[in-house]
Formats: sequence, C-alpha cells, structure tokens
Amino acid sequence: MATIRHRRARGIPTVAGLISVTLATMIASVTPAVALPGEQPADTWMVNGPVWSLESAGGVLWIVGSFNQFRSDASGGTVVNVNNVAAVDIDTGLPVDGLHLPKVTGGTSPIVYDVSFGGGRLFIGGKFTSVDGSARKNIAALNPSTGQLLAAFTANAPGLRSVLAAPDGSVYAGGRTDLRHYTASGALDGAFTRQVPDTNTSNGPTIRDIAFAPDGDVFTAGAFDTLNGANQRVVAKLDPVTGQRRSWSLGGFLGTKAVGVDMDVQPDLDALFLAVGGSDYAARYRLSNGALIWKTDTSGAAQAVSNFGDGSVVFGGHYQAVGPKPGVACGSNKNPTGKCTRRLRLAAFDIDNGFLVGDWAPDIEPLYFGVRATLVRGGRLHIGGEFKTVDDIPQTYYAMLD
Repeated sequence: MATIRHRRARGIPTVAGLISVTLATMIASVTPAVALPGEQPADTWMVNGPVWSLESAGGVLWIVGSFNQFRSDASGGTVVNVNNVAAVDIDTGLPVDGLHLPKVTGGTSPIVYDVSFGGGRLFIGGKFTSVDGSARKNIAALNPSTGQLLAAFTANAPGLRSVLAAPDGSVYAGGRTDLRHYTASGALDGAFTRQVPDTNTSNGPTIRDIAFAPDGDVFTAGAFDTLNGANQRVVAKLDPVTGQRRSWSLGGFLGTKAVGVDMDVQPDLDALFLAVGGSDYAARYRLSNGALIWKTDTSGAAQAVSNFGDGSVVFGGHYQAVGPKPGVACGSNKNPTGKCTRRLRLAAFDIDNGFLVGDWAPDIEPLYFGVRATLVRGGRLHIGGEFKTVDDIPQTYYAMLD
C-alpha cells in the first residue's frame, strides 16, 4: 500500500496548551474552489448495510456503520466479508492493497457510529465489545496506515455516537450519557469536566457530533436543552482542557425539537455550518459568536454537511424537499407544503445566502434515512447512508460523485 500522508480532519484540531495553529495555516488548509461534482456515481466498491460515518486519512477513505460485506457491485460481484468497517482509495473508490480491515463485533447488533482521524490515530466509536478479537468497549484506536488495532489504547466507554481525535493521541467521545475526554492511553481524563446533556423532548438527550474550533476549543452538537444543568441548546463551545462551557450559544429560533446532527467548521469564513434534525433545517452560524447567518428549511432531518469549496455547501439528510431560499416552510415528508423544491436526500446551497443551487440535483433512492455522511476531498463528494441507487444507477450505502 502506498504511504499514507496524514491530513487534518474535522476542522482545525488544536488543543489549548498542546498545539498552536496560526491564522495563516488555517486559511491555507481551506479546500480550493472547484465546481460541484457530476450527479452520477463513480464506479466504486460499496457495502451491504447502513453507513454512519466517513473519514479520510491520507489517501484512504474509511467507511463505518453496520454491514458485513464489502463488494464491487450493488448485486454482489467480488465480495469481501467484513464487520462494520471498510476502506477504499479516496481517489478511485477501489480497495487498498494490503490494508487490514478490522472486525468490529460483540454485543447485540454491533455498530460503528463514528470515525475520526488525528494525532496519527484513527478512532472508531459505537456499540461493540471486541475489535479483531481483543476486548474493546465501544471505542478503539487503529493505526491508519495498516488498519491494525493499537494495543496502547484501551478505554471502557459508555454507548457512543461521536468521537473526535486530538493531536496528542487522545480522544473526545460523546453519546447518550455524556461527553468526556480520554487520554492517549485510554484513561478517563479526570481534569476534563464531563458534560451531561438533558432535554425535555423525545429526541435526546444525546451528543451527536464533536469538532474543533479554530482557537482550539471544542464544539459539541446534539439533542440537549442543558449541559450539567445549565441552559445550553443544540451546540456548545467548551474549553478543551477543563471541559467548562464558554459563553457562546446559537442565535435565532432553534425550533422545539432541534437536534444538532453534524457540523462543518470553516475558519476562513467565520462559519459553522449545521445540519439539524427534529426541527429539520440547514443553517450557517458565525463561529465567533454563534449569530445566525441563514437557515433554510428541509422537509425531513438534515443529517450531514460538507462545504464544497466552490461557494456552495452540501447537505445530506432524510428529506425529500428543501426551501429554495431561507424563510420558505417545507412542512414534513408526510405533509409537504408544496412551496419547496424536490431534492431527494442531497442538496447544495449558496454559502453566503442559503439559496438552493438550482442546477445540481443528484437523485438518491433512499432506504428511509437517506444520506447520513458526506465528505469532500480533492473535488470529489463522498456520501454514505441508506440508499440503493444514485441517479438511477445501482449503488448501495456508499457512493462517490466526481
């Protein structure tokens, strides 16, 4: 396998007191401007079950979820038996020679919800008790170059939905119980105040996503009305060392059942793009103070977001229609208003004003939930979730548009 060149993932991974990143470095890391990709999927390998998250580590795209086959064709083709983890060459979508695909098993219906790369490690988190036959409860660290389990990291984590790798080999982990920090050895970090979410709605409580802010703080998103008993809705900004909440909150009306599902942090734009379920919308907020820039309605949950770098931002989700611009109400998938534009689980919006990009409309034939994960690298859009065709071409659960 070719040597993997380690890249940063999920915003700018800086931790106060651990690493320093200048504004010039942050701006230099922005994806260059390119046109939106074609609407038909490339000829890639795929999997046979739901994909929950995608992550890149150098030239490799890691695919995680709930599946047991990695295959060359939607109907089968060449099949490799796997357990909830697969990987492809990020440019070709084909298997990577010599790369080990770890088997994640154990417990009832094991699943990998999230994957994050940083500090030379690839972390996976979800619901499982074993990785390659070694005991690992819900979280594990892998060598991104080989796919092998790192024995140096052993944690006993509660049920997880999100992980964020830090530059020092440690990891932030969140789920239905709390958000916590584990050291590079897997020990629970006692200096970090665990953040316990609570909510009065049926959507939570849960931590659904974690990302670094450009100043090294940690953003966390999910379904919560409070953290540790203090009022804080949907997204919070935390001190990366102590875990204490910053004086920062989202502006505008969040809706009564809002769930922050996925974030994309863009320092050069002073932008936090947020995919929201429950109240169902796509939005852009100001990184510096949380002020709302725009919010565009979707008829079902927005579940994934990636800035494409050409003046547009892509949102995946569980919707079948989106607002042509902010302020237009779409209703629900069951009871649409008729005022919105058909977009089946994938849409692009202008980053400045939230208007729908009208000439780009890949048709995703969903298996209920649709697109759960998006990732942009090298002018290509990778998507994962629950679907069986893209633009009428059979393509199951993972696809690449280029």
